[in-house]
Amino acid sequence: MVQINNDTANSAAATNLNAADTSQTFPSDQAITNQSSSAETIPHSDSTPSIQLTELEAGADASQPPAQKSEPEYSDFSFPEGLSINQPLLNEFKDTAKALGLNQQQAQQLADLGVKQVQTLVQAQQAALEVQKTTWLAAVKADKELGGDKLAENLAVALRAVNAFVSPELKALLDSTGLGNHPDMVRAFYKAGKLISEDSLLPGGTKPAGAGRSVAQALYPDQA
Repeated sequence: MVQINNDTANSAAATNLNAADTSQTFPSDQAITNQSSSAETIPHSDSTPSIQLTELEAGADASQPPAQKSEPEYSDFSFPEGLSINQPLLNEFKDTAKALGLNQQQAQQLADLGVKQVQTLVQAQQAALEVQKTTWLAAVKADKELGGDKLAENLAVALRAVNAFVSPELKALLDSTGLGNHPDMVRAFYKAGKLISEDSLLPGGTKPAGAGRSVAQALYPDQA
């Protein structure tokens, strides 16, 4: 019988154990990688898209027609006493204010601004007219034919024509426009007066009423 010592026996047992260990199968690196990739393709519950409430509300609002705004209705606007109002122009102003969506207070403020602009324009025109009247009268006084030392005498001659031919309505027009002071207007009355004798105007050779006054005083008695 062959004798086997303890060292030989132990060596054989170790060899058998190693063979047994290598016979077990373990997953390869490639298999592990494939399993990891498969796990990543499963969507996480947190990644599921959600619809916000504001989006639902926006969709609901878009499906509804926009609310129609009611046009403002205006009561009578207040204007300065004595101001003449152009009604067609006022109606056009109201239509414009409605188109702009102005309320009563805003429209009144805009109307006040328009009145202020008109008043400023009228005042400027009146001031310019007064300057023009003064300029015309100064030209009459400096005129070689009408003015100078014979100014009062020549204006008295012009006054004859004024009293004979000028109606109250024409006097009012000359007064409002200032044309009574215009040198050419005074000259025309002066020439007409020279063609008229005092005896032909009034019996007994009496002088016409107002003789000796200037044409301006005769035309504008309220300012004399």
